[in-house]
Amino acid sequence: MTLPRHSPHIDTTKRNTLTNRTWESLGFGTVFASTLAVLWGASSFRLYDSTEQIALARSILLAGYALMCLVAYAMRNRIDPLLQSKAVIASTGLTGFLGTAGVVFAHQANALTGICAILLGFTSTIQTIAGNRIWARIQPEKSRIHLGLSSLLAGAVFFILFLLPTYLANSLTCLLPVAGTWILLHTVDRKTRADNLRQAGQNEKSTVFRLSIWTASFSLMLGVALGALNTLAEKDTFFSATALAMLGVALAGIASFCFALKLSSVRMLISLDKVSFPAILIGGIIMLSFPGWLSIGGYIFVVFGAVAADLFMWLINAEIVYRTGKTSIEVLARSSFIEWFFTLAGFILACTIGRTTLATFLPNSLAVLQVGCLTILVIVRSFFYTQVDALRIVEAHEGAKNVQRIQRACEIISNECGLSQRESEVLPYLAEGRSVPFIEEELTLSQSTVKTHVRNIYRKLGVASKQELIDVVKRTDKNLV
Repeated sequence: MTLPRHSPHIDTTKRNTLTNRTWESLGFGTVFASTLAVLWGASSFRLYDSTEQIALARSILLAGYALMCLVAYAMRNRIDPLLQSKAVIASTGLTGFLGTAGVVFAHQANALTGICAILLGFTSTIQTIAGNRIWARIQPEKSRIHLGLSSLLAGAVFFILFLLPTYLANSLTCLLPVAGTWILLHTVDRKTRADNLRQAGQNEKSTVFRLSIWTASFSLMLGVALGALNTLAEKDTFFSATALAMLGVALAGIASFCFALKLSSVRMLISLDKVSFPAILIGGIIMLSFPGWLSIGGYIFVVFGAVAADLFMWLINAEIVYRTGKTSIEVLARSSFIEWFFTLAGFILACTIGRTTLATFLPNSLAVLQVGCLTILVIVRSFFYTQVDALRIVEAHEGAKNVQRIQRACEIISNECGLSQRESEVLPYLAEGRSVPFIEEELTLSQSTVKTHVRNIYRKLGVASKQELIDVVKRTDKNLV
């Protein structure tokens, strides 16, 4: 029996669904731009009285983001069902608008800043988790391209706001969370990947834990670098220094987009991981070696490396959600909390050391802090999270993708050839070249039962051997691609 090139059971809207979805291209980029503009945008704090007030406001905002991620993780079983509600998603537009307005139109940090931090933390957490769930349900080849586009969009929006007059830029910044909510609500959420493959093994869990240590270390360095900017210049030139440092975001977006166009999803992951650590290390050395404005190049490198590492984390988190059956809120809230918390810790340490009397008694105290963070980075990348660990994650990603393609082809064949439910469960094992004893153990069936299913599958597919069956599956997969 020869399977047709285009099976009537294939849902063509599933294959073309990405053309009707905007979250991947615009949604995450809008949410990313909103976070950048509120936390690090030049226009957002132009009305504030001093750089000390700006540092305090940013610390409160970072704490709000971290707190809401922690709350989301702690209440994940209760919150996850709420993410199915459009009303909850819609509410993030209002909370984001109010929180942003309360920050960008203020003149100093106060109790209202704390309330706004909670509102913005809620907005960011809900929107990014909902977006991560969508990414986990689409093909990784597509999500990597959208990730690059989103980063480019975020960088472009950030610098456009920097060039606009203060009140106009602040007003547009308030609308970014609303735009993100609208895009998310109008995104068609269809699954274009097969069902979850399997639970993560113990080795994979250990690798994810080591990856969390790496996330904490680069986030700490990022916080220290951004906190050090507060001591670099006075208020009039402070915003320009921050904007220049944020060139790292645009460069990371350009790099990720180029990787997505030129490389496979696996090689893109490897490339993002390879450039992140050297960039942060080089940036730290430049910050230590050159005084004042000459150190701006170092800040750009640090931001570039941290964003590249963060993009790697986004892709890996989506893969973990898909492969392990964990919810987006469990995986992403945990990872985001680590990033926000250690960025906050580094930011507060740098601001405190750079602005207090400690800097008078120990003039090089900020440099000592930066050296300490770089030392932690080197230790983590040398002993806790190495290139081997990154390759292990990427190889698991590639293996999962191959298995998923086999499963998808087998689903089409099962529908086309009228296989029973149990025969449909046996077919993927045969397509992977598994033996009868292996299938017995995996499905807890007797040898005679498995052999009966195998004979029925061969008869319905019109093949006489396992190799012929594998060839049929490969042809079906090729036609789908």
